[in-house]
Amino acid sequence: MTDFNTPTNSSLYTAVLTALNGKISSCAKMDFSSDTNIPTGTVRYDSTNKILDSWNGSSWVNALPTAVTSFTPTYTAVGGMTFTSTSLSYANYIRMGKLCFFHIVDTGTTSGSASNEIEFASPLTQVSQQVLTAWYADGGSAAPGACISSSTTKFRVRKADGSNFALSTGRIIWVSGFFITA
Repeated sequence: MTDFNTPTNSSLYTAVLTALNGKISSCAKMDFSSDTNIPTGTVRYDSTNKILDSWNGSSWVNALPTAVTSFTPTYTAVGGMTFTSTSLSYANYIRMGKLCFFHIVDTGTTSGSASNEIEFASPLTQVSQQVLTAWYADGGSAAPGACISSSTTKFRVRKADGSNFALSTGRIIWVSGFFITA
């Protein structure tokens, strides 16, 4: 059992090495289960749940974000084609440090002048161009595509063969991946 408030100026010199060795051992193992006066912000590895925890001053809490944030992507015209009347199935993201993991599934209507891209707003600002996995259904079975950032705030879904999306209802896009945030 290590007390993180020791040693102090009044500690016996024989107790100083014991106290320091206890702290070093606890930190090396990331195991503070029997320690007292643990500094707020200390991080440990919880081998039971396989997660990192942070000491908040009174209890261990998950050190990584667990909240998934929903968002509603906005679509803009590309080459005169619009993606409207959308029926959003899923659009969520989670930010972990500088990484943003997100997933979108949306169904809509393409109209206007046919284009090979559908553009949507990114959930967070990106630092540079990113390429992600995308799928689409253009009136038939799902097919692979690509999702490429067109700016630090927008992505474009492209058909893999470069052809235009057909103008009709029931067009589906799926995008999954992660990017580096600003």
